[in-house]
Amino acid sequence: WMDFDKEARYGEIKTYGGAGHQYSASQWSAGSSFLWYIGAWCDRLSNQSYGFQFSDDWRSASMVVKVNPCVCVPWLPAWYTVPSCCILSDMVQTEASADGSEWDRR
Repeated sequence: WMDFDKEARYGEIKTYGGAGHQYSASQWSAGSSFLWYIGAWCDRLSNQSYGFQFSDDWRSASMVVKVNPCVCVPWLPAWYTVPSCCILSDMVQTEASADGSEWDRR
C-alpha cells in the first residue's frame, strides 16, 4: 500500500491518489461534505503524499508532506517537500503494539 525502501527505512504514500507509481490509488477516506470533496480534489491535483522516515528501532517515524506545487501539470509526481516550519509531524508506536499495528500521530 506504499512505496517502501527497507534499507533506507523510508516509505511514501499518496493520500488521495494521483499520478504515477504502483500505489497511486487513494488510500484515505474523508467526510462527505462539499469542503471535503474540494480538499480531496486539491490534494489529488497536487499529488499530496506523506513520507515516513522510520527510526533504527522501527518504533517511531518522522513524517514529511510532499506535493507537486504545479497543479496545472497534475501528472508530475510530488517533488516538493513542504518545509518543517510549516508542517511538522511524527508518529510513535503505542505501548500496546509490538507489531506496528497501532501508532499515535503527533
